[in-house]
Order: sequence, then C-alpha cells, then structure tokens
Amino acid sequence: MRTIAYVDGHNLYFNCLKKTQYKWLDLEALLTTMIAGAAPGSELLRVKYFTSPIKGSLSRRGQASTNAQAEYIRALRENPRIAITEGRFSVESAQALRHVTPPNIGDRVKIWRIEEKETDVSLAVTMYRDARAALVDQVVLVSNDSDMVPALRTIRDDTDVRVGVILPLGGPLGGTKSGRRPSATLAAHADWVRESISQEELAAAQLPSRVQTARRPACRPSHW
Repeated sequence: MRTIAYVDGHNLYFNCLKKTQYKWLDLEALLTTMIAGAAPGSELLRVKYFTSPIKGSLSRRGQASTNAQAEYIRALRENPRIAITEGRFSVESAQALRHVTPPNIGDRVKIWRIEEKETDVSLAVTMYRDARAALVDQVVLVSNDSDMVPALRTIRDDTDVRVGVILPLGGPLGGTKSGRRPSATLAAHADWVRESISQEELAAAQLPSRVQTARRPACRPSHW
C-alpha cells in the first residue's frame, strides 16, 4: 500500500520531543516502523516534513536554537525520501484580555503575538493534492492539530485513499507526557490512529551523530 507521511514539525517537537534527548530524529526510520505496525502491508514512499525556521530572539538558547534546527534540517535533506517545506513565523504587536476573573472586555494588555504562517495550509493542501492525484493508497498525518480535520474529511469524501493518524504525544512504554489530550476529532476521520510515540520508539530511531553532506557534516547539537 503506497504511503506518504505528512509531519507537522512544530507539533511533533512541542508535543513529543522538546523535553527529551531524542530530537536528532530519523523520521523515515521512526515512521516506517510505526506505520508497519499500525497498517501491515504499507510501503512508506516518502516523508513530507513541514516546519518554520525559529527566531533566535524568541528562543531561550538564542542563536544556538536557530543553529540547532538548521543543522537538523541539513541532516534531513541528505535523505532523498524526505521532502521539507518551510513556512515562517510572524511577530506582531497585539492586545489581549488581562487574565482576571470575571473577564473584563475593557481590560486589555499589549502582547507580542507569535504565529506560524503557511505551514498548516501547505501540509493540508499537499496531502489533499497527493490523494486526489492518486499518488498514494494511504496518507498518514503526524499531528495533534484539530485544524487538520477539514483536510482529512475532504480526502475521505473525495477519494478512496486510506487515512492514518499518528498523534505525537508521549504515552506508554515510558513515553513523556506533554499534557496535551489526543484530538478526538482527528481520530474520527481516520481509518486507524496511533495515540502516542514512546521514548523507546524515539530512542530506536536516531540519526548518526554526524551525517555526511556534500560540504561539512551535519552534527548533532551538544544540547540535543
């Protein structure tokens, strides 16, 4: 069964990887194993990874965080079966209600609103196009974002393509807990669902510490 996996990079990071030592993740290895277990007979043709370059000014480690992500992207690009699509982050001045009880619509404070742009839309459009073009027999979404529900619903309405969902949450077998609940709305539009990714699975799917590239090797950051 021809399969492509579509990974929401920041959803995966913040729900599953951030507090672990397994950020140097071999996406193809992890997803090949997980999909084979959930849907026997699947052949993972490609992994499509969607992310946005982080801003050092908004990261606790500053430029080191930006450099670490860039190094990881370089390592992933060496695998011809992984395609990377980048969006962007926007930072805009805005106002929000002050946190008081009861809420007061007139009591507002200035904030910085940080939003990831284009990534979710790119993922949804790409997944739908691949399904409509009959490039796959199965799409697998790696995300816990309920904003993906319309895309999954439309794929099931318009095509015969099977839909799998892997929720990137810590779970059994020693996985860390992200504090997020599994999206029941995503599960309702899938043929099968994996509700967690364990630390054992992450540990078994790590890239080599040094990944050879055409230039200098991509090296695992020391704080990862």
